Amino acid sequence: FFSVTGIYLMSFNNFDIFLMIGIAVVATILRLYDFPMPPLILAFVLGGLMEENLRRSLLISDGSWAFLWDRTLTLCIMITILLILFWQIFNSYRSLKKYFSCQNITQKVLKIAVFLLKSSIFYN
Repeated sequence: FFSVTGIYLMSFNNFDIFLMIGIAVVATILRLYDFPMPPLILAFVLGGLMEENLRRSLLISDGSWAFLWDRTLTLCIMITILLILFWQIFNSYRSLKKYFSCQNITQKVLKIAVFLLKSSIFYN
């Protein structure tokens, strides 16, 4: 209650209250599914810096994205990121395929629901 009052008294804007409630709902969902908080905080802190530096790099290279793979180090980092991403997708697909092995349609629906709730996407 006090945080809602404080938010409203700071700007006298209803949007800020709804924004705070929306952030609280998202944070509660993330906490229910045991999302790790340090990567999210790190992304929140470094996201602005990364965006600013990407914009600066694009201005220097006249809008060309070729600077991302011109150098060997950046190319290796991009390939590593893509490999990790495809490995996660492959593992999710493989575990989903395991849940489709049963014959009854209601069992399939239940197993898909359980898979989505316990998916490796939520935990990795």
